Amino acid sequence: MLLVKTRIGPSKIHGIGLFAAEFIPQGAEVWRFSAMIDRADDPTQDPSLHYAYTSKQTGRVILPGDDAKYINHSTSPNVGTRYE
Repeated sequence: MLLVKTRIGPSKIHGIGLFAAEFIPQGAEVWRFSAMIDRADDPTQDPSLHYAYTSKQTGRVILPGDDAKYINHSTSPNVGTRYE
């Protein structure tokens, strides 16, 4: 579940990308798993899981149920993951 204002727009990386629509201070939480919005499934059963990723914490495949699915991944990211 996204916790900040965002917009979807053209991206040179994958065609569609997610962009911040507000200033996000360093260290701010921008996304959190919500069982009401997001889901964890078997990637072999659903082609929409192109937008999914495997959680390093749980080993489960996570598919964001909102526009967080458009977050691009980078070898030098400006957004990180905090496991609690």
